[in-house]
Amino acid sequence: MTAERLCGGMAVSADAGDALELITGSTRFVQSSKTNSVENAAQGIKEAGWPNQPSYGDVCIVYVPSPSHKEVEVTWRMESSAHKGPLASKFTELPIGERAGASPTKSFVTFACSDTADFPVAEPRYFTIEARLGGPPREPDGDVNALRDAYATVAHSFSLALAKELGCKDNGGLKSKPTLTPVKAAPSPSEGTLEDRQ
Repeated sequence: MTAERLCGGMAVSADAGDALELITGSTRFVQSSKTNSVENAAQGIKEAGWPNQPSYGDVCIVYVPSPSHKEVEVTWRMESSAHKGPLASKFTELPIGERAGASPTKSFVTFACSDTADFPVAEPRYFTIEARLGGPPREPDGDVNALRDAYATVAHSFSLALAKELGCKDNGGLKSKPTLTPVKAAPSPSEGTLEDRQ
């Protein structure tokens, strides 16, 4: 199927479709399951009652048919507070949502969600969408700056779709298109794991 029909048909913008094509080198895709979608992820979050403890799940896994067998995994995580401090050195910080970082093999976007019909309280929940190259670790295949922007575009597209599906106020502060100009010329070196720094 084409990129725009993936993951429920509402998660992949035209720009994100182009980004998936750049990442995978393909114009044809297969998704992991017909039930993997932003709509189902949002429904599961609502049914769980927006818990205080961290929770997470899959949104969608996009596969490319043989011979490349590349895959892009998109996951979500919900927490009651936002992470602070510098990003891990592999990430370039981007001015998207509450917090965003991109690399040539993965990207994440964090946005705040509050004042929804299902969660009508002042304290927001913070959602992080991560888009990453699946399978065993491998070196970036292509222009690293273009790949960085591509992963950020995919993560933003899924984040915006989830924010809309959850009914977050002002779409979680996300614009209709991602801003791909880095916050800094280069990311600041830091210690710690990805989870520590997101």
